[in-house]
Amino acid sequence: MDKIVVKKFMKSMVTVVVLCLCAMIITTHSKAANVKKSGDYSYRKTESGVVITNYTGKGKKVKIPDTIDGKKVVEIGDAAFEGNKKIKSVIMPDTITQIGGLAFAECSKLKKVTLSNGLEYIGSSSFSETGLVSVVIPDNITEISFKAFMGCEKLEKVTLSSNTKIIQENGFANCSKLSEINFENIEDIRDDAFKNNVSLKGKLSLENVVEIHDDAFYGCTGITEVEFSDKLQLLGTEEYDNSQDDYENRGLSMIPKVPGKGSGNPFSFCNNIEKYEVDINNANYKSADGVIYGKSGEWIVAWPAKRGGQVIIPKNVIGIARYAFSGADITSVVMNSGLNYIGKGAFAASDITEVQFAIPETTMRTQWSDDAFYKCKMLKKVVFPEGITQAYDIAFMDCTTLTKIVLPESMTKLSSKMFLGCEKLETVKLPDDITTIPTACFYGCKALKNINLDNIDEIHVAAFYDCDSFAGVLNLNVTKIEFASFGKCDDITKVVLNKALKLEETSVISFFEELGADNGVIDNDIITRMSLLTRAYDMTYANPFVGCTKLQSIITNEAGDYKAVNGVLFSGDLKVLISYPPACTGKYNIPYGTTCVAVAAFEKSALTEVVCSNTVLKLDNYSFSNTGIKKITVSKSVKEIGAWTDAVFEGSKHLEEINVHASNKRYESIDGVLYRNKKKGKVLEVYPAGKKTKKFVVPKKTYINETAFSDCTYLKKIYITDMKKRGGMSYGTGGRYVKGGSRIKIYLAENFKPSHISKYAEDNIFKMGFGENCTKCKTYVKKKSVLAKMLNKKKIKYNTY
Repeated sequence: MDKIVVKKFMKSMVTVVVLCLCAMIITTHSKAANVKKSGDYSYRKTESGVVITNYTGKGKKVKIPDTIDGKKVVEIGDAAFEGNKKIKSVIMPDTITQIGGLAFAECSKLKKVTLSNGLEYIGSSSFSETGLVSVVIPDNITEISFKAFMGCEKLEKVTLSSNTKIIQENGFANCSKLSEINFENIEDIRDDAFKNNVSLKGKLSLENVVEIHDDAFYGCTGITEVEFSDKLQLLGTEEYDNSQDDYENRGLSMIPKVPGKGSGNPFSFCNNIEKYEVDINNANYKSADGVIYGKSGEWIVAWPAKRGGQVIIPKNVIGIARYAFSGADITSVVMNSGLNYIGKGAFAASDITEVQFAIPETTMRTQWSDDAFYKCKMLKKVVFPEGITQAYDIAFMDCTTLTKIVLPESMTKLSSKMFLGCEKLETVKLPDDITTIPTACFYGCKALKNINLDNIDEIHVAAFYDCDSFAGVLNLNVTKIEFASFGKCDDITKVVLNKALKLEETSVISFFEELGADNGVIDNDIITRMSLLTRAYDMTYANPFVGCTKLQSIITNEAGDYKAVNGVLFSGDLKVLISYPPACTGKYNIPYGTTCVAVAAFEKSALTEVVCSNTVLKLDNYSFSNTGIKKITVSKSVKEIGAWTDAVFEGSKHLEEINVHASNKRYESIDGVLYRNKKKGKVLEVYPAGKKTKKFVVPKKTYINETAFSDCTYLKKIYITDMKKRGGMSYGTGGRYVKGGSRIKIYLAENFKPSHISKYAEDNIFKMGFGENCTKCKTYVKKKSVLAKMLNKKKIKYNTY
């Protein structure tokens, strides 16, 4: 983008932000000016009456007045009682028509509330995480709002009005003791409305329900039977890729619209349901032998999880809905040859031990979800039929007992994440025509030691990450190898790359997007790294052997875009150092001509010292992470040390000093501490984690990079003498200096004056030393400083010096 355009854009953005801030300040000031006080209540007047904005009383039993200042009380405002730990009961006058969002949220001792008979609206999260035992919903309430009673762990009984028709998302989620609620008038139950309500037991009769959405009763393990009337129109939802793309060009038609398509099982992981029953006159769904189908029988929507044994998918079924068999007691599944759709989590966490696939209808597009068999902990055997050519994206993530897979010679394509987390899988025989191992295909297959890779031409990101059983010499005939493809394979000692490697940009972005951070299989380390890397880095060159702690040498036998010199892997022009074998010890001088040290190039290195040559321009993120290196010399030529400088050396707990050449114009070091120069001062970028000093005084006019003091072993006290330029200390937004430190005491400068004090400041900063990353740290505030006065006013406890 043109520099002038960028400047204009930034200027306009600053203007917008300033205007927005001004508007917020004016609005806030206006509201504050209208707020008045009467006894235990703060309030403001409206045309219709009084709105209570805050309760400051100390009483345990609260009876809200019907009038204040001569006007009737009509509303309890947003967060008016939020977080009150004293009140046990509340009685509302019948003048109140509305309860605002979060009004009583986290009032953990609130056991009883008498709602106004004139109440028309209960706001989002209004009673979430309270101690309510029972509640009666007044007649004028037509819906239970978003998260209104979520997390009320003591709530046992709810009496809904005959006019209450809708339960919004998470309305009663995680109310683990809720055992009694009247459903007879409910028409619409939204996502996660009763999630994890394990005390709902027996038969559930939903006679007037028209729509019931995704995971409405997720994890309600006490339900044994569910009955629907002829009024039912919608059960859950399912996402489809409806784009034609090039499917028509290949002669493939989309999966046809049949009754039930678009549905999903709202009773996912309700493991004790024995049967479903749908009224015979229902136009959209039917039940047969306790199973819910679309009306034509071509789509399986919900299988009763308590029903065990073998399942043979009927010949006419073309689709299995989202979570249809989740948590089921079934032992094995035989697919039919017309099954072209398997939805998200269709068999997740079921007791299935064996699955036999069939060739789907070849004239129709096939959509098999990659997490259909997620966490099937009993699954031991998977069989694909001869004649099938690909796995259609199906995967067996975290199937920890899977030991046998049958891949026919006809198969030419595996799926990403196909066997991710299958830690008992030892042997895989790949068909000859499979030439690519896709992203994370065998990630975490710790027992895998027998797999034929001779015909493999490409190995993608993290394909064999954390496969501990690879050992000795690794001979590869690949022409493409991507980031962390053999990462953390600790017993590999030598890598021989027999063919010329081609340079192609590594698909880290797609890797992270595909895996996601919520599947529970990928370890947090790789998720965090992928998240950061996708936001900032061109991963053209990246270390395929990151963290292989016993790797001593890498050899390239043919010239290409990669070249090994003395066991170290470089780019073909020798400008980028890609992978330094972690098992090598001693001192290493980066060769003259090298301009960049790639992502994670020295990860887990056993070296003690590294010296940059005078041609090195850039040290990429994580290039020296988790090493045993004690000393690093930064040459005069270095212009960039990571997008996040602390990430370059993350986890290198033995690092004692970072020395910068005196001629370097961008960086400097003082007593082994790394700084970056700015026009109006400097930035403390990295304090070496292994530096053997107990006390450190931050120089004046110095910004401090976030997590500048990460993993410090010896450091005990940090004195911040000047916080006018506070840098990474972005108060209230999670900014902190210390990460993973041990009992470090932080002494704040006397001149530190934050723009505001967060309501949760005690937990966020002053209790735990700048946030959750250093739970044993302590922060100290100068006595009688401006900050001390602010904290006193807010009645927040803090340490003084």
